[in-house]
Amino acid sequence: MKTIVSIVTATLWAGQAQGWASANRYGGSTSHSWGSTSHSNAWGGSSTHAWGEGTSHTNTYGGSTSHS
Repeated sequence: MKTIVSIVTATLWAGQAQGWASANRYGGSTSHSWGSTSHSNAWGGSSTHAWGEGTSHTNTYGGSTSHS
């Protein structure tokens, strides 16, 4: 019986952890879902990462970097 309760509890708990988002200290935001993370800051910069595709960043002044 304890095994069944543990499996059900773990399944429900894992379902809640599939994605999250938060506000950052100065007005930016960060969000994450399976295989993808995005971030923006209050000054106009942003970063994204997608599993299997790569990472990119754009700064406030329009400069950018990327890696795949």
